[in-house]
Amino acid sequence: TITLGGVPGPVQVRASINDQVFVNFDLTVDVTVGNLAVVSGNGQSVFVNRPFDSPLVVLVTDQNNAPVSNISVGFTATGPVTLSSSTATTDANGRASINATATGTPGAVTVTATAATRTASFSLSVQPPAPTLTANGFANAASFEPGLVPCGLAVVSGANLAPGVTVTINAPSIGSLPFTLGPVESLTVGGLAPPIQ
Repeated sequence: TITLGGVPGPVQVRASINDQVFVNFDLTVDVTVGNLAVVSGNGQSVFVNRPFDSPLVVLVTDQNNAPVSNISVGFTATGPVTLSSSTATTDANGRASINATATGTPGAVTVTATAATRTASFSLSVQPPAPTLTANGFANAASFEPGLVPCGLAVVSGANLAPGVTVTINAPSIGSLPFTLGPVESLTVGGLAPPIQ
């Protein structure tokens, strides 16, 4: 009786009689994929045209929940992303991984890993470009000179402050425009406080 190991692939068994007659048997070990699970990399979010920080890692196990090496895992994606590879092979720990990079369009991303009949999915997000602010982007609203003064009105300018947003201000039909636009207790852009001193 010969018991083959749990690593899929070709195996050669050589038998002999009195160390004189040799016979080779070429066999193939097939392993049933019991489960495919996401290990890490799910739920990431990056700005457009940036790589995701962590690789997308899956784990392949057999019907006894033991990790399986040398299994080919396919990866497909929908949404604004490119993948480093469409396939990856599991290592000795049953893990396979690829990297993902956001393209130039914001939106939701789904990456699906497939091994045999099992699938596992990653949900990622591509955010619009980050705002670009400099000290010169803060100016006095009356003179448009760089810098701010206490109790003064300010103009904030910079790239990607509100991409795709159109602002409409409706002026009153009778009377003068308001003198205030507030109260403003704080100012954040993209969740970050601007460098106001």
